[in-house]
Amino acid sequence: MENFPLMTLLGNKKMIEMIPGLSTLLSYFQKERHNKSETYNSALEALHKAVHETNKYITQPQHTPDEEMELSNLWGLAAIKARGLSKDLAKRCYIKSGYWKDPDSWSFSAIQDADISLSKIENELKELIAK
Repeated sequence: MENFPLMTLLGNKKMIEMIPGLSTLLSYFQKERHNKSETYNSALEALHKAVHETNKYITQPQHTPDEEMELSNLWGLAAIKARGLSKDLAKRCYIKSGYWKDPDSWSFSAIQDADISLSKIENELKELIAK
């Protein structure tokens, strides 16, 4: 017992009484870590889908308003899910969602000022995936 001062201080009986509570606490922390991991991965997936679909759209010669509305929806979903990753990134994804509602109304400088270039967000996604 000399190696375990807490056991000496509390006694074996008290330590044994604490085990169920400690087990419950450990279980809680494990579930929280799992939930955070699921939330993080869900945000990465939403960001990836928005980036991927935007890249696909850019490479097509013809575009439709429906495709732009779908991109707006994807970026909006990415914004919601990214809140747990970065408030700034979530805000910029939301702005990008607005951009896709009417992309022709945005100038290059407005895109740069809003910090919503696809390459910038794609690079941030790569960094988040590498974490």
